[in-house]
Amino acid sequence: MPENLNFTPNPNRSILIHGVIAYELIDNLLPQILKLQAESKDPITVYINSPGGTVQDCDNLLKLLKAGTIDSPSACQIITVAMFTAASAAAKLLVDGDYAVAYPWSQIYFHGVRVTKLITAEVAEAETERLLETNAGTAQRFAEKAFNRFLLRLVTSRGATFVQDNSVVLRNHIDFIRPKLSPSGKDVLQQTIARSARYNQLVSKVIQDQRFDTALNRAGARMAEVEAAMLHALVDLEVELHPEAEFRFSEGGLKLLSDDAMLIWNYLFKYSKKPQHMLVMWENYFLRPEDLAALDQMDQAVRPAERNKRCVELVKPIWTFLVALCHTLQTGENDLTALDAYWLGLIDEIISLDLNSPRLLAVAQQIANPPTDIAAEG
Repeated sequence: MPENLNFTPNPNRSILIHGVIAYELIDNLLPQILKLQAESKDPITVYINSPGGTVQDCDNLLKLLKAGTIDSPSACQIITVAMFTAASAAAKLLVDGDYAVAYPWSQIYFHGVRVTKLITAEVAEAETERLLETNAGTAQRFAEKAFNRFLLRLVTSRGATFVQDNSVVLRNHIDFIRPKLSPSGKDVLQQTIARSARYNQLVSKVIQDQRFDTALNRAGARMAEVEAAMLHALVDLEVELHPEAEFRFSEGGLKLLSDDAMLIWNYLFKYSKKPQHMLVMWENYFLRPEDLAALDQMDQAVRPAERNKRCVELVKPIWTFLVALCHTLQTGENDLTALDAYWLGLIDEIISLDLNSPRLLAVAQQIANPPTDIAAEG
């Protein structure tokens, strides 16, 4: 079977993450990483068996792995492999790989960023805000990594084409993968569905609010005015959703309002911008016949921008679901199996299981379209 280096773990060009991801581990691995980078630009495999570590140490390790050399700024592809346990920051490292793989017995454990230091009441509020922002940033990176993986699951597992309402396509796919998940995976999926519905409810309320629309589109409007209009819309929504006489903003309602404001802000001004640069390879699936016909009638100069705009609109239900999924993983304790991670789009492949993956698709393409010299020999 033909082998593709970008999709094949290679023990001969690898490092092992064993134990806690900390400065000492990175310091010990640094000479090995530099040597592998200097030898060639072939992928580096990162075998992982770790309970985690700090987010900063994980980020520093990933920066080192993705760094260029003095002779070439281009980075090596990173193949990550979960051996037995990839927990906390190690799970983040696994998902961050250019190609993420797990053994069938691997346990992949996600949770939000934790505080490991003693803090005073004076700094608790600032620390809470920092943790929320870090969790939101991590969820965003997870969603970007999961985008192609999840769509590949959706397309190859059911032969779906995105020519109908993609909300329906997504619901059908969720029904398809639910029986394949562990109890913990099903719990994550259910929380994701609820969070995604909440996203849609909040986004719909805020976007349709005339005060918000006016502030957002008014030339010279201060960001504080946009935020104020958003809060007005959210206050109205909370009042609508809580008709009970005992509901008070002074007794829990302000916390709910704050959580929703952070959620809607991240979605509108961070998450919703991301699909645009990730759609190129999926455009033919997202665009419907009527979209293609309309695009054909447009001036060639404006066609690419309009094509992308239509794709972004069509993909929103799926992107919203992925954002909700990855935010759910940053909340509470989520102990997933390798199969959970595969079907939820967090990894690319499970070793030794006959499931669709980029590697198998690349192999099939090589067999169907061999190089000319090989084809001639045949």
